[in-house]
Amino acid sequence: MRTVVAAVSLTLLVALSVACSGEGGGAPLAAPIEAPPRATAPGTEMPERAPERIDVAGLVATDLGAPIGGRRVTLVDALGVRHDRVTSGRGAFAVDDVSVPYDLMVERGSADADTVYLGLQRRDPYAELFERDGPTPSPARQTIRVGVRAPACGGGACRVTAVTTSPSGGGSATAACPDAGGLAVVEVEHGWRGLSVPSGERVDVHVLVGDEPRAWYAYARAASVAAAPGERVDVGVIDPEPVAMTDATSVGATAGAGALADWVWSTSVSLDVSGDPDRREPGFVFAVAPSASTSVRLPLVPRARWGVSVSARHARSDEGGGFHRSTEVWSEVRPLSVEAVALDVGPGPELMAPTDGGAISRRGAGFAWTSSGRAELATLTVVDRARGGGRFRVLTTSREVGLGRLAALGLPKLDLGVYVLDLATSSGLEIDDAISPDPDARRRGRDRSRAGGSTRLRVGFRVTP
Repeated sequence: MRTVVAAVSLTLLVALSVACSGEGGGAPLAAPIEAPPRATAPGTEMPERAPERIDVAGLVATDLGAPIGGRRVTLVDALGVRHDRVTSGRGAFAVDDVSVPYDLMVERGSADADTVYLGLQRRDPYAELFERDGPTPSPARQTIRVGVRAPACGGGACRVTAVTTSPSGGGSATAACPDAGGLAVVEVEHGWRGLSVPSGERVDVHVLVGDEPRAWYAYARAASVAAAPGERVDVGVIDPEPVAMTDATSVGATAGAGALADWVWSTSVSLDVSGDPDRREPGFVFAVAPSASTSVRLPLVPRARWGVSVSARHARSDEGGGFHRSTEVWSEVRPLSVEAVALDVGPGPELMAPTDGGAISRRGAGFAWTSSGRAELATLTVVDRARGGGRFRVLTTSREVGLGRLAALGLPKLDLGVYVLDLATSSGLEIDDAISPDPDARRRGRDRSRAGGSTRLRVGFRVTP
């Protein structure tokens, strides 16, 4: 008798789902599918009240902002209800009455993997796919040539660094310093970050002349060179004037980095001379030391800012077998000062399943890793080594990716064989940031003017029955 009642209930459920499946904003492929509700993470309890319901209206586009039409999108909500859609010509899709949080999968196109977002709350998700139908058009670089009359460097070796800055571009080049009073000629390839150069854009040229111990510097600036992509511009000869230096200050990793003593370290100091307080790049690399910390003096260039980055790479990385492990932490870009900079550098998450060179069952729970102790967005990419190409790319703020959760989105089970897992993290990001309509929110993890960090772990593993 129970079997009959269950069958009747399922029939009514499917009939109601079909009757209510007329959401707009992208054609549904099928009626919503009732799947088992997602299990809560170990150690948590089911909520006592029903999940919030929202209407979701999203977009799918390339990282250049071009809408992607005709792409299959699958959404599974907190109650396990699945909706399949196809994006419209403007890349839009919509699903009404969604229980949050929900999971979203965007089918691969020219990209080599399906893209999955787990645990979304947004009503307006913007899925940005880094895929191309052909080469990316970009403005030709502009060659800027400047002559620098070298001041006396105290008889020692010195160098000339020319840096170009503009609202949508930049570049830098270094040349050997001639004898005092001689002329050094530096050519900078000024590149552009966008697809076009705004009308009326101007380029500034900054020149630093310094000795090898970085104890003495001279500075000059040639302002307002007309932007001319693809052309060669001669700025003329400029004469740098000596500038004062800060006292020596210590920068690098905190003492807690001793746990990674056998890793390969690098500490770099960047100097931003653009004078733009909204600039997202850290500027040109001013000094690099092959160690976890260093001491540095900075030239007091007007309106300049500086930042510090510390990176460490596991000693076995990239030696063969596909293994790689690295971590990097950077400071915010700050005004010139003698304040010491100490960055907390950790190894990043440890894989629990699979382990390096280990195996997972295609019938098992899935992938899991430990927490690094700070809020971070994780990107898990799985590549099939035997057959070539990626299987899926998952973005989540959780510490696990269940195979059952991926199957509910329509992803096929992993075939038996050898794979590569790549786990990358970006600190200070939430999953809703990664799929925000605001491009600044989506790129926050790559904004080097703010403090942040990232880790990467790549291992090989096998899939077993």
